[in-house]
Amino acid sequence: FFFKQKTAYEIYQCDWSSDVCSSDLLADMPTWLAVAAERAVSRAMGGSCSMPLAAHARWQGDRLELHAAWGNPEQLDAPLLRAHSQGPAPTLAQAEALGLAAAQQLRSQGAV
Repeated sequence: FFFKQKTAYEIYQCDWSSDVCSSDLLADMPTWLAVAAERAVSRAMGGSCSMPLAAHARWQGDRLELHAAWGNPEQLDAPLLRAHSQGPAPTLAQAEALGLAAAQQLRSQGAV
């Protein structure tokens, strides 16, 4: 059986004669780290469904590259603000730091 659980999949192996199930969590660490960087941007910017905010991370070799954009919800004709950060991100803390750096770039351009 496969069950979607947030950003990972879980496989259950069941012994139907005893109704005992065990599970192994499947997690792809590069994907996990990319999502952590993207979510760090959203958290740092106070992201919500009504905030025009985007973040996309992808791996380029051993470096995580993150692009973010923010639009002013009160001035629709205002230019889209963009940010970019990249670097090695073998740990969750480093991936989140890339997201925080991108959020800081957006703020330094006037995003609120």
